[in-house]
Amino acid sequence: MRAFIDTSALLKKYIHEQGSDKFDQILKNISEIAVAPTLLLEVRCSVQRRVHDGIIDLEQAEFIKQEIKKDCVYFIRVSWDDALEQAALTIIEKYKLKTLDSIQLASAHLSKADTFVTSDQKLFHVAKKELKNAVLI
Repeated sequence: MRAFIDTSALLKKYIHEQGSDKFDQILKNISEIAVAPTLLLEVRCSVQRRVHDGIIDLEQAEFIKQEIKKDCVYFIRVSWDDALEQAALTIIEKYKLKTLDSIQLASAHLSKADTFVTSDQKLFHVAKKELKNAVLI
């Protein structure tokens, strides 16, 4: 099964937090992981924010960055192109989502994934309207 996993959910693989156990269970049924072209930017931002807030230390941050970099070679990364941009623009106009959330949802649609996995409630509710299967962790 191909799953599109947004950044908020994917981070649960690397940082144990609420929803991590559920995410680990979901991973057992996934054969392909698709991600947005913004994945590494969002991961870096999220990791740095957690360091700044004292949630993780610099050593943990470096470990997470290295692990994601290793795993990225196995992910199907949606290409940034005109189709993605147009789909994201349409989603923004229709649902008034934030820029990165619209890119996540547009990427999920273009990836032709069987399932969309997120830990963002607002994105989940929109995804249920736009995609055939959405899971909130």
